[in-house]
Amino acid sequence: MAKKRARTKGGQFVADDPDTPENEAWVTVGGVEASGTTDNEAEPEQFKPMTWKEYAILGGILLIMSLVGIVA
Repeated sequence: MAKKRARTKGGQFVADDPDTPENEAWVTVGGVEASGTTDNEAEPEQFKPMTWKEYAILGGILLIMSLVGIVA
């Protein structure tokens, strides 16, 4: 099995605790990471509101569509 260095959510390496028999500094690929999540779990996507540039582009598209006659 392939192993990789365990990292925190901030991206820093996790140190090994010498008081435990398990080596926390390394995890198996596809196993449980140091943060407690598996590699296959995706984080939920955060809502991102539109910027003023996106509103301007949308307005321009709607204006052109209304001039051409696609939108009433």
